Amino acid sequence: MWSAPRTGAIDIPHVRFATARLRISALGAGESYAAWLATDGAMSLVFRLVRRSLEEMPCPMEDEFQAGAFIPDDLGSRPVAMDNSSDNPLATKGR
Repeated sequence: MWSAPRTGAIDIPHVRFATARLRISALGAGESYAAWLATDGAMSLVFRLVRRSLEEMPCPMEDEFQAGAFIPDDLGSRPVAMDNSSDNPLATKGR
């Protein structure tokens, strides 16, 4: 699953990891998502991976992603990309 960020199989706008230094670690899991940190020391991203079927999500992923555009620049993190297909580079599928 985590070979995709290392091989560049994931196209994330404005993100290019130094793959030789890339570290991936679990941050935690909640009811709907598991979170993983990917960092090469200069850049970091958090990947949120679904833990339940899309039909069981309390809020559609698309709504959360679109709401990210309203987060002020100085407030913190924001979504940069989303893949809700069942055939994605991280091999995550709604259950």
